[in-house]
Amino acid sequence: MGKAKELSTDLREKVVELYTTGKGYKKISKVLLMSVSSVQTVINKWKIGGSVKTKPRSGRPTKISATTARKIVRDAKKNPQITSAEKQDSLKTSCVAVSRCTIRRHLKKNGLHGRVARRKPLLRKCHIICRLQYAKQQRDNPQNFWDKDMAAEGFDVVVVGSCMTDLVSQAPRLPKAGETIHGHKFFIGFGGKGANQCVQAARLGAKAAIVCKKNACESRLQRRGGQAARRSALAEVQNPFFGRWRRFSSDRGPQVGADAVQDESGPWGC
Repeated sequence: MGKAKELSTDLREKVVELYTTGKGYKKISKVLLMSVSSVQTVINKWKIGGSVKTKPRSGRPTKISATTARKIVRDAKKNPQITSAEKQDSLKTSCVAVSRCTIRRHLKKNGLHGRVARRKPLLRKCHIICRLQYAKQQRDNPQNFWDKDMAAEGFDVVVVGSCMTDLVSQAPRLPKAGETIHGHKFFIGFGGKGANQCVQAARLGAKAAIVCKKNACESRLQRRGGQAARRSALAEVQNPFFGRWRRFSSDRGPQVGADAVQDESGPWGC
């Protein structure tokens, strides 16, 4: 047996109207192109309740109207950083009291899901206060102070990784042939950002070198992007002003350190 289809209110009212004029069930079904049993059901419902309208079903109505739901979605698209708690407070001013779960549920229904920011430069108020205090303390320092601090005197700034230069390491010296030097490494992301940092350190007077893995796959580089950033960094490397730049090839990945086996020159293309 197929799924029953709910008749519209207008059609039910037409059934009652024809029935009150004296027509039978079969004549009504032929005129309105519906089954006799459906006509009988509508007439019996009208006789018992005096109306053919659909009665309220079980379950409560939604807390938020369609207008309020559209406003929530519109505000979230306008300001993606807004939280459900902030939206809850703004709805209270409009005399709409709902929970944060209700707000998030309406956002998810419209394809807007919560995400955690990749970078949080100012996590709490204490961090803002500490950074502001440090900035005020160092406000009157001369430019050589910042150059010395950023250049990291006494260290070679070595970018360790593939041609994308995923990791940055500070080592006491450059690795020799067949030697592995483990430095303090930290992840800085894709897109040639390590090369950019290395260029900036070289501008400030630090010794800089790029250590990359030998025979890196070009298709892998294209998949991970960062072509423009890498080209801009390499343009600085090939500049005659940066004569202290050297490029090494490594037969190991960045996870096990840089084992420099050959001092190379020429265009980029490990």
